[in-house]
Parts: sequence; structure tokens; C-alpha cells
Amino acid sequence: MVNCQGCASLKFPRVFWEYNREHKPDLVGLLETRVNGVKVDSVIVKLGFDFLHRVKVVEFLEILISNRFWSLLYMVVLMVKNRSSYEKFLNILCRWMGLRGGRFIGKRCTLFSEFMNSMGLHDLGFSGLNFTWNKGGDFERLDRVVCNDAWILKFPLSKVLHLQKLKSDHRPFKLTLMPDVQPSSMRPFRFLADWVKHLGFSGFVKKNWEFLGDMSTTHVTFIDQVKLWNNELYGHIMHRKNLLKKKLDNVQKAID
Repeated sequence: MVNCQGCASLKFPRVFWEYNREHKPDLVGLLETRVNGVKVDSVIVKLGFDFLHRVKVVEFLEILISNRFWSLLYMVVLMVKNRSSYEKFLNILCRWMGLRGGRFIGKRCTLFSEFMNSMGLHDLGFSGLNFTWNKGGDFERLDRVVCNDAWILKFPLSKVLHLQKLKSDHRPFKLTLMPDVQPSSMRPFRFLADWVKHLGFSGFVKKNWEFLGDMSTTHVTFIDQVKLWNNELYGHIMHRKNLLKKKLDNVQKAID
């Protein structure tokens, strides 16, 4: 889940696929309150998913101050029979939510706390760095996952991890329902378009493509060779990239 102001920017798809490549989520949620309509559709197309659902922005965050918002939200929830998890990105400031610097807005906090208590909701907590947003000297935990008792009973091992910030003032998070279930490390083979642009690829194909009696064996043998060639040629780039990301993570920990 990402609360990502700026998802309509040109750089966003590249940053998004960096997260997607590393964490391999089954479901992705993007929240952006300041972009709507045609621009949102163009962003969705660039991300390349087969299935999607878009919800139109109807109000800005200032309405959270009003009692009307919380009363209406309470009524909506009561109408839903099988409510279980509420992932809310409510940009409100409250002492128990965790913040450093900035200003304290008491009315929003009171209304939010009353809603949580009346609905029997719980904050799932988190691991990782403390704050999900910062600007200047202000650090705040704006983004969280809240759930009810039914959710906790069904997914008792649920975990929320605050991820590294990349080119944004917001930190995305990852919700894992069953941490003990590890994703398969076997990824399907994919032909990379950049290979064709490499001056040595044509010669590599001529040297390593050889029919071995049947196409299945021929494909498997060639795939093994091209994977090895790719690692030797581009592997050091990914290694350097991962080292830089670790250094960036250490810097963010020091700032937090």
C-alpha cells in the first residue's frame, strides 16, 4: 500500500516497479487525493496490471475535521455485514499515532479516536522505521492499517512493514497476511529487450544456439547460457544498486 502524492509524475512508474520487483505483492493499493480522471487512467495503464479498480476522489482531507464525516463513515460501516479490515490513509495528527515536530490538531484526533473505539478497531502496528512521512523537520506516522477482531482471528500473524522511501516524502508499507509462507524463488524466464541492443548479443546467440535433437532441450540449454551471460554482464549493476539502497536505508534510519 502506498500513500503517494506525486503518482502522476513521469518518474513514478519506474519507482513503483522498483518496489514491485523487490517485494512481489499480490495486491497493490495507491492513494492519491490530488489527481483524478484521465490522468489517473494514464498512470494505471503505464503500470501494466491485468485487473484494477479505481475509486474517484470526492472530498479533500479538510473534511476530516467535521463531525459529519465520521458520522457518515460510522453509518456506512454499520451497513456492511462482513467488515473485516479497514486500511485507512487518514492524514490526521494524534499523539498516540506518533509524530515529531509539526503542529498538533486536537479535534481531528478526538474524532478519530472516538471512531476507532466505537467500531472496535485496532491498529496493527508496524516494524521498520517509525515515520511514514516527513517534510523539513516534521516527522509523522500518517499511514497505518487498522482492523477488527474478526481480522485478527483470521490472520493472527499479520504484519505491517514500513518500506524504504524512494523519490517521495511518503514511505509505503507492506501488509503480509501469512509471513511464514515464503514466495517461490523460481521466476519464469523473460527475454530482456536490452539484450538485443548489446553489441555482443548477436555473436553470443550464434555461438550458443544449437539444436540438440528436440526444442525443449534446446530451449533449456540456451536459457541457462543466456542467464549466465546476463549475470556476468549486468549482475554487477544490480549489486551496486542494492548496496546504494542499503546505504540510503541506513541514512533514513539515522534521520528517523
